[in-house]
Amino acid sequence: MHCSPLATLLTLVILAEPLFAYQTIAHRGLFHDVNDHNALAENSVNAMYRAEALGLPGVEFDLRLSSDNQVLVFHDMISNRATSNDNYGGRLDAVDVSLNLQPPVAPILVKSRPANSWIGTGLKAFGRNGRLVPADGAQKLETLDSMLSHFKNLNNPNFWLILDIQDPVIFSRAAAAVNAHGLSRTVFLKFFATKAINSKGIKYNGANTCYQYARKNHLSDLQIIPQINDGELHFEGEIAYLNVFNTKLSVREYLQCWADAQKAHSGNGAALMPIVSASVPANNEVAFNTARDTLAWAKSAGRKTMSILPIPDAGRIINTQCTLWTYQSGSVKAARFDESARKAKLAFVEIAKPDYVVLDLMGDLGNRR
Repeated sequence: MHCSPLATLLTLVILAEPLFAYQTIAHRGLFHDVNDHNALAENSVNAMYRAEALGLPGVEFDLRLSSDNQVLVFHDMISNRATSNDNYGGRLDAVDVSLNLQPPVAPILVKSRPANSWIGTGLKAFGRNGRLVPADGAQKLETLDSMLSHFKNLNNPNFWLILDIQDPVIFSRAAAAVNAHGLSRTVFLKFFATKAINSKGIKYNGANTCYQYARKNHLSDLQIIPQINDGELHFEGEIAYLNVFNTKLSVREYLQCWADAQKAHSGNGAALMPIVSASVPANNEVAFNTARDTLAWAKSAGRKTMSILPIPDAGRIINTQCTLWTYQSGSVKAARFDESARKAKLAFVEIAKPDYVVLDLMGDLGNRR
């Protein structure tokens, strides 16, 4: 995914020698490999199986809705970058589009088509320099239901599947699916604190609000991970708050709502909150301090903590210089990687010392690591 073998090696060294003891969750599975022949597709069954086989504690997968509101295991809002359904014969490369080496074809919204038109769609795999690796035909886009079946087949109580959720319909439907498969102990629902909540018609009433929300949305006795993102925060001077449940709540008040609901109704319909997650942007001290306070609250409340640390999706040599790129959910073009954002997130991880860090990992299947 980077410009040189040295960059790949550095990635391996950094992951092998963290600055403190955290557990690594494989972002979208373990799909990168030092050998292009072993590259897999992100958010794929095989990327999950490989992470489990190589001893990682878990994976984090993304979810999207089809036009008929079926939940798909997929990251982007459009299909072009990551699937063969790309309006370019399965050969579209987002970095090449940005470099004007390929045309900016029309995007295909995942939400524009029903689930049966996506099921079985081939997923792309990328190797060094973000170049497409020939597809093996085995890696397909999955519904959440089918992915949960594959996950259940692992039968490993020590391996986690974390579902990243940004939509209220997905939140409720994913919860129902986890219940249906009996996976409440090993599947976690990590959700955006406000984007994944449908606040319509809710009058905030403390812990009872979070309790009733859990009961009405299939979250009872499931494990949830509130994710505090800077993009959902509102600021008044040095104070940050969330607009959720038709109320202005501090982050601590919001988390306390879920914690108090669990304390009062554990085993009787409340959601369980074993982990709290937070991340930070670049150049926003209030957001940084809020995220740090979020994880401090979690630790004081007996919860584990989590954060995310991004790396570039691709690297290309341009005029002898290595340029780093990140893929965009809603565009056929890649964007230049924001190194300042990564540095801010790395600084946060080093200061906050979360128990878990969600990372894009480089595997080495040949050496079983």
